[in-house]
Parts: sequence; C-alpha cells; structure tokens
Amino acid sequence: MAREACAEDGKSVDADVVGAQDVSKVPTTFVVPAQLRPHPVCSIHIPLIDLSRFSDADGRSDVLKQIHRACCDWGFFQVLNHGVSLDVLHSFRTRLHEFFAMPTSAKRELGLVIGDTGQGYGAGFVDPKSGTTEWKDFLIFYTNPPTDRDYSKWPPSLRDDIELVGGQMLALSRQLLVICSENLGLPSSAIEDAMDVLHQKILVAHYPACPQPELAMGSCEHTDVGTITCVWQASEDVVALQVLKDEQWHSVEPFPGAIVVNVGDQME
Repeated sequence: MAREACAEDGKSVDADVVGAQDVSKVPTTFVVPAQLRPHPVCSIHIPLIDLSRFSDADGRSDVLKQIHRACCDWGFFQVLNHGVSLDVLHSFRTRLHEFFAMPTSAKRELGLVIGDTGQGYGAGFVDPKSGTTEWKDFLIFYTNPPTDRDYSKWPPSLRDDIELVGGQMLALSRQLLVICSENLGLPSSAIEDAMDVLHQKILVAHYPACPQPELAMGSCEHTDVGTITCVWQASEDVVALQVLKDEQWHSVEPFPGAIVVNVGDQME
C-alpha cells in the first residue's frame, strides 16, 4: 500500500517544474520505475447508482443492495442525484483554474508549512515505495469540524465555494454512512456514532500537461486511509482515474454529473 508524503511548503523545485510551460522532458525525480507503472487493460464504467431512489420505499432496498454489491465487488462506485449541486462544482472549477494559472510565486504565499495546520498550496507528493514525485500540484482544506479550518490558507476567491462544496459533500458522506450502516445490519447512525467527530478534508489535485505521460504519474498507487472518499472528476473528457480489480488496472470512464465513491481503509 502506497502512502503519500508531502514535499516542504511548495518551495522545492518540484512546484516550478510541474507548473512550467516549457518543460520538454520529465525530470528524473518524476519518472516512475517501469515495473510500478499501471497499464490499464481497458476502460470501464464502475457501478452507477441513483441515490434519489433511496428516499422512496420501493427503491430503498434496491439502492442498499446495489451499494452493498459494489462495495464488496469493487470498493468503488458512482452516484447520481447525490445532492451536490453541479452549478456549485462548476463554479468551484472555474475559480480553481484561475488559481492554478497564477504564478508559482503567488501560490506559494499560501504554501503548506511542515508542522503547521497542513492546509494550503503545495506540490510534490512523494511515493515512499518508489521515491517518485507525483506530477501535480494541489490545494488542501480541512472543512469539518469548523475548528479545523485555517482560513489564512484558503484563497479569498475560493472561500465561498469551499464552504458550499464542503457542506454538500459532507451531507452526501453522511447519507453513504447511513447506507453502509444499514447494509451491515446496524442502526442507521452506527458508523457515524462510532467515529464521534466527522473529519472532512478537501483535496484539489491539479494535473498540468505532461510532456512524457507514459513515464510519470499524477497520483501513484495508493489506498485512502479514511472512511469514504467522494471524487468529482472535473473533466469529463479526460480518462485519468484508474482502479485495481482482480490484479488488473482499469481506467474509469467519467459519467456526466456523477461522483465517484471510494471505500476507504477505515470502512474496510
């Protein structure tokens, strides 16, 4: 299982290299060893589930069964009618494009600082399995509980969108925890009650164009350590997310308007 570490503060050369427009060759630090590069055998549609049916008596049982089967067989599924506004997500995407287009020096003003709150801008997650630096820069925000928020590291242009996206994603996560609890034969609130406090983090990953994409990885092989991860693929035209099933890597075809759900280590 690959874990993710963070290079200091977004101030290393990695931030400049990833954001540069004139890079014609991938630097050595970003080159993934050949034996660790996933080679998808095909593109697939992971299970797609309509959550609107969970609210009616006839559909509730079907939704429970579909999600139970998806969790057991895949550990991934997609949901529609999830309650997260696409208008809000599209607004967030627009503001994010504006942020990542800024000069690196400006983005560094919100840079991560080791030992600080762990929020803000950075670049250079390092995969300890291979020592490879991932080809991306990113933003991290802690949104729940509210006491975890560090507004000094939230770009002013993004704050309203972060609040909206965080709140709606949290509501979706709570609904999924109810479903998982009931699928385990437990009271609806059992998993959330066991967690005491729901900690929520928003990670925005930005993958600039890469001159040699066959050599680098945006995110190396890993599992998510939390309970549930909800992923919105901001570009429906780019097939990038890959999942491992039956020892084979598969590319996940984005479905318009859907959110991908990953069952994390704590849930497993």
